[in-house]
Amino acid sequence: MEDLTEKKGLLGWFATNHVAANILMFLVIAAGLLTITTAKMEIFPEFSLDMISISVPYRGASPADVEEGVCRRVEEAIAAVEGIKRITSTAGEGMGSTVIEVEECDWCTICEAVCPTGAILCPFEIVIEENR
Repeated sequence: MEDLTEKKGLLGWFATNHVAANILMFLVIAAGLLTITTAKMEIFPEFSLDMISISVPYRGASPADVEEGVCRRVEEAIAAVEGIKRITSTAGEGMGSTVIEVEECDWCTICEAVCPTGAILCPFEIVIEENR
């Protein structure tokens, strides 16, 4: 039968060497406190928005009609805006979606390009989502 007083492994060694266990605990707590004081914490972190998604519903329209009536018009409207890297449009049953990848661009400029008469008088229901 095995002797119960003989401890094996790392936990057994720490159980018999109380001072070493306490020193290790002190070092772990000190490292945690040092990390807390040096960690960069922000309430409102800064981030750049590089993707803008525009969705335009076109109820009852086929994908071909959505492509012609919505997607191409949105692409043509925002093509002149500076700071755009890539434009990707998708036409589906009753919905057109355009994803814009930007370098440095204000989304208000794109919104004004899509609907120059303003959001109140715009004939489409346009939803602009800013993605990270």
